[in-house]
Amino acid sequence: MRSFHFRLQTKLNLCKSQEQMAKEKLAACINELERLKKEQVKVFDRINILENNIRVFNQERMLTQEVIINKEYLPILREKSQILEEKIQAAALIVEEARKDLLEKKKASDMFEKLRNKKWQEYSEAVKLEEQKKTDEVAMISYFRNKVVKN
Repeated sequence: MRSFHFRLQTKLNLCKSQEQMAKEKLAACINELERLKKEQVKVFDRINILENNIRVFNQERMLTQEVIINKEYLPILREKSQILEEKIQAAALIVEEARKDLLEKKKASDMFEKLRNKKWQEYSEAVKLEEQKKTDEVAMISYFRNKVVKN
């Protein structure tokens, strides 16, 4: 009997490679989102430190150059925080798109994989039937040979 050949194997391989690329893209998008979140946390920490410094200096009623610089730097950090928030929202949308894309690629790959498994089962059954036929033939030949020898 001929060997197993799945005629859509090339398409299955293509779908698997596209699925792998989608996984890698999703991982990269998630890494970028996490990087932005860490950067935002650093900015929030810096804002809190500056606000605490300003508060301490205000309680002591000292107006030093450092306080003035901190007061001027605070709006810049808040603006940077707002920009980071917008970037995080955009990155979250990109991550969601990448997840949807991966899901589509996974469905296509699974469909071809199921088709391949079904064709393999059909092939396996055909091989078993062929083997059974050969076994039956051998058994019949041997039965008739024994019958002829006894008569």
